Amino acid sequence: MPPTIQENLLLTGLRAVWRWKRCRVLSGNLKHSLRQDQAQWLQDRVQMLETYPTKEFAKLLKPLRMGKRVRHLGYRQLPQVRLDDGTFATTHEQTTLYYA
Repeated sequence: MPPTIQENLLLTGLRAVWRWKRCRVLSGNLKHSLRQDQAQWLQDRVQMLETYPTKEFAKLLKPLRMGKRVRHLGYRQLPQVRLDDGTFATTHEQTTLYYA
């Protein structure tokens, strides 16, 4: 005797719940493993830094540095303030008076 529609729906629902629970368990295990790997990687780098001579620090830290574009964003020129007479502000006082 073939299973009824209700039995098929029940079995499908139970399979879906089992898969969802299994997925949650596996994703939790994966996240835990990733955290452990990251901590181990950082611990290895700290150990290397403690044992390496100071001249080698730059080589070890090179992958962790920011890219050239990001690193130089703080060094941009400040925008110039054009005064009412058409000249640029040359002192801090002129700039603050313009915005006051």
